[in-house]
Amino acid sequence: PPAGTGNGGGGGGGAALNVDPITAVGAYRPTYAPEGARAPIEDPLSANRYRPGAPTTAPPPGNGANSNAANFFPARAAVTFEAMANPETVLAKLAGFNGRLASAGNGDVLSDAELGALTVMGGALAQAVGGPARLPASELPALALGALAKACRWPTECVFPALDILRLALLNQAGAASVGKMQPPLVPLLLSLLAPNAAAPVPTAVMALRSLCNMCAVTQLHGLIGEHMGAVLEAAAEHLGSDKNVQARTAAVTLLLNFSVFVSKSSTSEEEAQAQILSALAPELAQMAEGTVNEDICLRLLVTLGTLACSATGANYVKRLATDLGVCGSVSALGKAGEKVQACAAQLGALLASK
Repeated sequence: PPAGTGNGGGGGGGAALNVDPITAVGAYRPTYAPEGARAPIEDPLSANRYRPGAPTTAPPPGNGANSNAANFFPARAAVTFEAMANPETVLAKLAGFNGRLASAGNGDVLSDAELGALTVMGGALAQAVGGPARLPASELPALALGALAKACRWPTECVFPALDILRLALLNQAGAASVGKMQPPLVPLLLSLLAPNAAAPVPTAVMALRSLCNMCAVTQLHGLIGEHMGAVLEAAAEHLGSDKNVQARTAAVTLLLNFSVFVSKSSTSEEEAQAQILSALAPELAQMAEGTVNEDICLRLLVTLGTLACSATGANYVKRLATDLGVCGSVSALGKAGEKVQACAAQLGALLASK
């Protein structure tokens, strides 16, 4: 897809779906298929998955909602963003901002040794065969991780290259283990960048959202992000809407999808979280039902709702609330969408109408 334009975050229209605001690389997109048809965690570089607007070798959706090919939900695992097509560009930005901060006397400027270690680690994470999780722990030395934590404290307009590296490091066990040592704590830091009064540039907001999405895929980080569930969902909702950047919207919707996976697996009722997720996705889905459908975002919205409606606890509550919020009408109005969205909407409509 074409790279973003303007301030580095990309425009809100066209075919540019899910591209990194700086590197123009597509995010990892899941295969919405029956659980038995794929491994729980796919190789993000080689796995066969649906890409909007591109040919797919996956079997076409079946005619009925019960067809195996049409089983779009529930989602079983978090969706991650783990590709970086042009690490040289990101690392050059990192070095450039470090030089600018050094000239300004910023206290978090990196030393030559720290910058060098972080540059090597960032390149290794971006080029790791099989994704960042496969990179040996020796490739994430303490010096580099400490430099990354320091760079994540940079000013809002300068921090996005560090966040671009961070989102990859989070997917590696050694990187995830270092999160507990970060000051300020990572989740409050990311939320501060997403706050409306932060006025963060689009690349910073996108990378903060993607970092939160990737945290959802790491079991050892679930406690950290889970204790801020309400605030994280509120931050995601702030970046939804047709007037928002398409990359930020995609990341925000993916965050809703990842939390729907958490909630659907909960052994206790999570009505507050379910209501928050539904309240966030309802207006976004209504906009698409009434106007232009972004296939990627729309599919993620539908899978989010379908996953909640399949939850072990609270499924009936979700169906009632979906009706009250007008979501059922939005789902039934997606007949003009692409084939895959239509198939998913049909399956979801049948589920919401069931007792």
